[in-house]
Amino acid sequence: AMFLRKAPRGLLAMSEDAFAPSDAYLAPLGTLDPNGLPLPNAGVPMMRVLALTSEFRRARDGEPLTELAAGDRSIQRMLQLDRRLRREMAAGERPGDWRVWLDDFLVLDAGLNGGLRGVADEDFRDLVSGFIEAPVGAAAAVHFTQGLRVRDWPTVAAAAEVLMDEMREGRGWLSPEIVMFGGTTAHLRAGDVASARALFETLSLGLRGLSGDLRVALLRAYIEEAEAGSR
Repeated sequence: AMFLRKAPRGLLAMSEDAFAPSDAYLAPLGTLDPNGLPLPNAGVPMMRVLALTSEFRRARDGEPLTELAAGDRSIQRMLQLDRRLRREMAAGERPGDWRVWLDDFLVLDAGLNGGLRGVADEDFRDLVSGFIEAPVGAAAAVHFTQGLRVRDWPTVAAAAEVLMDEMREGRGWLSPEIVMFGGTTAHLRAGDVASARALFETLSLGLRGLSGDLRVALLRAYIEEAEAGSR
């Protein structure tokens, strides 16, 4: 990155929730199963993310706030958001604006599951699954996000296709970058190389800011390897 005079964004983001190099391996992971491994999140130091996630879960479950949680306004905001969303979902209240609701869902999901891969808060997942009667794009965004958390690749692949169709109609629900990384990886893990290539090429065209990104180069290499193996 220093010699190319570029910020090492792709390297620093290598293991964010939407993409980890090991996810796209077509061979079984074996002893490298990533479930539960802590990962960096959005540029925040890994241990900080895990600490905040742990504190938020403790506070949500009614345990006394630690000094860290008591002095962190982000945890207090997430606690208020958690109480409000749970109350609305339990009452079956339909959101006035699904995009605002989705933004709140993504914030709360990150607070509950930040820094973890392969696992998710089951209580929250079940509550959302029982409540969601959203427009097709919003529902796909929820399924994509939750599927990515637990590495449910068939769910991620199906949701990614819906989200890409929504983008074609001018309705973007999640970042194209996240959909490209997660959806392409999901198709590769399912052995659907043609769909992986199609989704990757379609979405990467609009992501000029990722030129030279190591994650893009790796994903392209995975696709090419899979294509070569299928000939």
